Amino acid sequence: MQEEISKNPDLVYTDRSGRRNPEYISLGCDSLPILRGRTPLQVYADYMRSFRDRFGDYLGSVIVVSTSATTAANYYRFTIKF
Repeated sequence: MQEEISKNPDLVYTDRSGRRNPEYISLGCDSLPILRGRTPLQVYADYMRSFRDRFGDYLGSVIVVSTSATTAANYYRFTIKF
């Protein structure tokens, strides 16, 4: 993602004052294939599918709440409540 942002800084979220936040991909990019030919939503769906496949045995019993987000900074953030 950082490589794509360096080519086109408009990919990151920009507020009304023109301040850019490189932690977040612009909402306008949701359906654009900016990540090696894939959309951010496709990448996020794959991430969530992988999480489900890996931790499926724990969902609903050990893991009861999971909140996750991907950021333009190329890492995942998530909170899990046991």
